[in-house]
Amino acid sequence: MFKCKSIDGIDDGQLLMEDYTQTCASGEHVTYQLLGIVFLCVYVIGIPFGMFLILWRNKKHLHDEASPKHHLIKNALGGMYTQYEPKYWWFEIFLLINKTMMCGGLVMFRPGTSIQVLVATLIMLVHLLVVLKLSPFESNGEDYSSFLSSFTLTLTTLGGFALMTDNPKPGEAKTFDSDALAYVLVGISIACIVSQIAITILIDCGIWARITNKKRSSSGDSDGGTTKVVPASEVQRKIETNAQNAWSTDQ
Repeated sequence: MFKCKSIDGIDDGQLLMEDYTQTCASGEHVTYQLLGIVFLCVYVIGIPFGMFLILWRNKKHLHDEASPKHHLIKNALGGMYTQYEPKYWWFEIFLLINKTMMCGGLVMFRPGTSIQVLVATLIMLVHLLVVLKLSPFESNGEDYSSFLSSFTLTLTTLGGFALMTDNPKPGEAKTFDSDALAYVLVGISIACIVSQIAITILIDCGIWARITNKKRSSSGDSDGGTTKVVPASEVQRKIETNAQNAWSTDQ
C-alpha cells in the first residue's frame, strides 16, 4: 500500500508498484492506505505493546515462586521471559522489534538501494551492542549464540553495503574483488553455523563443564591437597573426650 513509484512519461503522479493501474494517494488507494495505517498500528505496534503491558502488570509474579500466581503466569507467559535473567524480562519484546524492523520495516527505506542496506547495518549494530553489553540470557551458551548471530548479520549487511556502493564509472576498475568478498560472506555464515553447533554441544549439553571439572579434579589430586579422611571411630572418640573435658570443667 505504501510502495509507489514515479514512471517517466506518466505525469498523473506515482503508481502503486504492485498494480501500475492504480494511482497512489487518490481514489480507492487512499482508503486502503488508511486501513494499512490502522493495521500497521494494531500489529506492528499493538502486539509488542500488548506483550509489554501483560508482562509489566505481572512483573512481581514472573520469578517469585512464593507468589500464588507464579505457576499460572509461568505456564501462560513463560515462553516470553523464562530464558532471560529476571531483570531482563522485557528482552523478548526488544528481539521482536528488531525482527520486525529487519523483516518488514526495511521495505520503507528505498528498496534495492544502498541506503536500505545501510539502515539494516545500523539496526544490527545497535542490536549487537545491546546483546554484548547486557548478556540477557540465563544460559551462557545462549548469550554466546546471540552475540555470534548478531555479529554475523552485522558483517553480512556491511558486506552487502560495500558491494552495492562499489559502482565505478565506466572505464574505472573496481576498488576490490566482489567475488572474493562474496566468498568471505559465505564463509562467515558457515562459520556462524558451525560455532552455533559447537556451542550447543559443548555448553548447552554440559560437555565443557564436565571437561573443566575433570581438569580441576585432576589438578587438585596432583597438588597433594590437605583434605584428610578421618575414620568414624576416631571422630566419635574425639567427641566423647571433648564432652568429658567440658563436664570436668563444669564440676
